[in-house]
Amino acid sequence: MKKTTFDVELADAPGRDGLYRVRIRIYQPGEAMGRTTTAIALPKRDWNTKKKYGFWVRTSHPDHASLNSDIEVALKRVREQVESWQSENPAITPRQCTDRFRQLAKLPADQRAAGGAPLLDLMRQAVRSRGTQISPATRQNRLDHIRNFEGYLKTRPEGVQMPQAALTPELIRGFQRHMTASGNKPSSVNNALFAFRAAYHDLLGEQGVAKKARMTVSPFVHVDALTEEKRTIQRLREKDLDALRPDEWVLWEKGAARRGRYPVGPGLIPAVEGWARWCYLACYYQAGMRIGDLIRSRYEWYECDEGGLPVRLAYQMLKNGKWIRIPLSKTAQAHLAVIWRKGANPTEYLLPFLDPQAPYAKARTRQQIRALPEALADQLTNTVRTIASNLNQKLHDIGWKELGLPEDVRLKMHSARHSLADKVRRAMKVDKRIGPTDARDLLGHSTFKTTEGYFDDLDQESLDSAASAVYED
Repeated sequence: MKKTTFDVELADAPGRDGLYRVRIRIYQPGEAMGRTTTAIALPKRDWNTKKKYGFWVRTSHPDHASLNSDIEVALKRVREQVESWQSENPAITPRQCTDRFRQLAKLPADQRAAGGAPLLDLMRQAVRSRGTQISPATRQNRLDHIRNFEGYLKTRPEGVQMPQAALTPELIRGFQRHMTASGNKPSSVNNALFAFRAAYHDLLGEQGVAKKARMTVSPFVHVDALTEEKRTIQRLREKDLDALRPDEWVLWEKGAARRGRYPVGPGLIPAVEGWARWCYLACYYQAGMRIGDLIRSRYEWYECDEGGLPVRLAYQMLKNGKWIRIPLSKTAQAHLAVIWRKGANPTEYLLPFLDPQAPYAKARTRQQIRALPEALADQLTNTVRTIASNLNQKLHDIGWKELGLPEDVRLKMHSARHSLADKVRRAMKVDKRIGPTDARDLLGHSTFKTTEGYFDDLDQESLDSAASAVYED
């Protein structure tokens, strides 16, 4: 049998995302070379042309260590697979190996060979290959739940190197039971399985399975979601909003060095609870803005009057790409004026939580954020999540200590969207000029079905209260 060697190289041309894929080259003396493409991709400038083993990616790439590790794993996997095929057929050529890799990637789940590549590795590659088609937060969420499933497999005989064909409905139901036994609520278990299923369907898409056909070959079709307890949607009415408003001294007098700058370091939450109050109201007044968008907001999102104060808002939601363009009410203008710095650079962050010197800060638009390298995108996502989590904790404390909400009911920043939806729903009943389309556009939903989901729960609560009042003796 001819000696087979393996090498790592970069693709000749970039993909649609502008990145170059890493390939494994298979060589035998006297035979045409074969190549198999991995899901690992990077800018060409970060590729080490000397290609010293283990240092294929330059240190200029922020994620060079993990990428080099991934390349080494891919190289080892290709070598082991080729050697396995050679043990069955010593005459197999590099080109034939390339064809086998291509065919292996395209086979649907029920036809995968038991000796195929590990499922979880394939899923990670498929999720990453989506590139800018999914948001950094969505990508990280799917990768997180692949890792959770990997932890479950460590307790199972299948092991973490399980091939795709071994994923069965019973194994998925076992994961459900495992998460439930670990103390997760049904809603958390369902969300985890939804993210894991989405990652699996990303893989099916990579393998050429049409979107409409994926559920027919997916083992998830045979797994029922857990029954969730009906949740009371938390929202605040006008009286509670009045109680939530912070006095200016809460924001200004807690050691602020100067007007407009606050005693916080990059990525940290100030110790004052006034920020939780201010951010909730800012989300509410600005058409139910999501907290992630508020944390990332910049001065350039606002149009100012002659006095240099904001009067209009225009920004693109990171989650679904919808544009929100609204005039700011007098209340919203007054609320923003508390922290507004006249003459600030338009590209500056409105709030002091994110590091303006961090590499991710250069990504200002939705498109630029989604195109960030994975390491930078994850850094931004994790920082925003940490800030939002701390704000939510402070808001929960305010909810049960000051507003009288049950301690086990969490008031979150996202409740501001429900508060606004409730106000829109009530306004629609008294003002016929406000229609369903207006409600959908104001909340920035992609479809009215999402808006209806908000309204249905709120309407049911109103009906329950009305029925109780009518029949109460």
